[in-house]
Amino acid sequence: MKYEGQKLCYSTIPNDFPYDREMALATMVRPEMQGRRVRTIGSLNINDRLLHYVIVHMLTPRPANFARELQEDIFMIWVLKNNIPINWPHHIMQHMLKCKAGDAPLPLGLDIVNIKN
Repeated sequence: MKYEGQKLCYSTIPNDFPYDREMALATMVRPEMQGRRVRTIGSLNINDRLLHYVIVHMLTPRPANFARELQEDIFMIWVLKNNIPINWPHHIMQHMLKCKAGDAPLPLGLDIVNIKN
């Protein structure tokens, strides 16, 4: 993602960027869950749950705790829903570097093997 020429990720959101986590989350939560503290993805509406599934299982997979709502996940869902262009190679590379820094196994191993073959 780029914003005014800067590469953008969740940790580098400028103050003037039009993202408000609470507002974004309010648009994603099912009507019967409005006003409650959202802690899991199960409280999101079906379309946003599907987007979350694609993000955490395919695009930037993680090894466990898929039901937990991470701030990066909410941000990525918001970005996708608002048609903000995403530099996917950069985003995936950042995810891989984060895994490497934390001594976590490379989560995209099967995808890389499939691309290589």
